[in-house]
Amino acid sequence: MALRINGLAPDNQGATMYWKRNRRAHRPRALIDRRVVMLALIALVAVACGGGEGGDTDTTGATEATSATETEPEATSASLDEAGAEIQVGVMPFADSVYPHIAEAEGYFAEEGLTVEMTTFQAGDQLVTANISGDIHIGFAGVVPQLNALSQGAPLTFLAGSGTSNPEPPDGHAILVKADSDIQGPEDLAGKRVAGNIIGSVVWLTGLEWLDQNGVDTESVEFAEVPFPQMGDALLQGDLDAILQLEPFTSVLESSGDARVLAYPYYEVNPEMLVFAAAGNTPWVEENPEAVEGFIRAIQKAMDLRESDNELFLDYIAEYTGMERDLASSITLTQSEIEIDAESLQRTVDLLLKWEVIDEGFDVAPFVRPIADS
Repeated sequence: MALRINGLAPDNQGATMYWKRNRRAHRPRALIDRRVVMLALIALVAVACGGGEGGDTDTTGATEATSATETEPEATSASLDEAGAEIQVGVMPFADSVYPHIAEAEGYFAEEGLTVEMTTFQAGDQLVTANISGDIHIGFAGVVPQLNALSQGAPLTFLAGSGTSNPEPPDGHAILVKADSDIQGPEDLAGKRVAGNIIGSVVWLTGLEWLDQNGVDTESVEFAEVPFPQMGDALLQGDLDAILQLEPFTSVLESSGDARVLAYPYYEVNPEMLVFAAAGNTPWVEENPEAVEGFIRAIQKAMDLRESDNELFLDYIAEYTGMERDLASSITLTQSEIEIDAESLQRTVDLLLKWEVIDEGFDVAPFVRPIADS
C-alpha cells in the first residue's frame, strides 16, 4: 500500500510523495505512455498516406504535448528545401539544453544557412512525444524517455550528445543526506526513505543500481517521488533520509552546510554516462542529411565556446536557466561531448531492462547516427 504525504513544506502547498516499498508491487510507470507512442505512430502513417485532415480535432499525445509549450511548432515532415531551411527544435530549461541557444545567439545556425525555431518543454515525455510525431524535428532531452520510446518502436535517431557525466567526482547527480545524519554508506540506506524526481527516471535508475551494486536490498528502501526543488526542504525537515539530487540544488544544499554528499551514482554506476542528448525524428533526419550535418556543426561550435570563452559560456548558462550568475559559476556541469558512445548508452538500455522500466531490451547502436568528419 502506498502512503501519500501532503504539504512537505509551508511554501510547497500540494506537494506529494508516494512511498514505494516493493519495486515489483509498484512497477515503474512508463515515462512515455505506450498509448501515446502508438497514437503518434498512427498519426505519422495517416500523414504519409495523405490523411490527417481536421487538425483541430486531433487528440493524439503529440498535440497534448505541444499544448504545454511556450509556442506550438507546426507539424511537418517536409524536406529542407520545402521548409525553407527551417528546423523545429525542442529544448528543456536545463543547462544541458543550452547549446542551441548559444548557436542561435552566436550566429552559428545562420552560418550554416539554418533558421531554427525553438520550443521549450517542461517535461521530457512531452518533448519526446512531439519528436515522435514530427511536431519538432530535433529534441534535446534526457536519454531515458528517448530510450523508452525507442523500445516501443518510435522513429527516433540519436544525433548528438549534450550532457555526459564526468569521468571522476564531483558530478551533477549526487545522493545527499543531512550533515548530521548517521548514514555513512550504502548499507545504512536499507529500510530508509529515499527520494528521486520520478520513479523510472535516470537519477532513480542509477541510484537504485548503486544500491544494488553495494549489496543493499533495494526492496527494503522506501522510494518517493518529490520534485527536485522540494527535495532539500523534505530532507532537512526529516521527511526523507536521503535524496537523489541534481544541480544546482546539490551545490546549494552542500554549500549551506546542512547536507553532505554520500555518493555520485553516475560515476559509480556508469562513468561518463550520456544523460542528455539530441534526437531527431527519423523520417525527417533521413530526408534532410545536409540540414542535420549543419545543425550538428553549429552545436559543436557552441560546445567549443565552453573551452574558448568559459566566462561567456557561463553567462549563457545563467541567462538560459534563470539562475544567478554566481551560482552558475559554482555548480558542477556535465561534459560537453557531442559524439555518442553507443556502448555506454547500451549499458543504460540494459539497466532499464533490469529494473523493468522497459519490457524488452534492444541494440541501441543502429539508432545512433555517426558524427560526420568536419
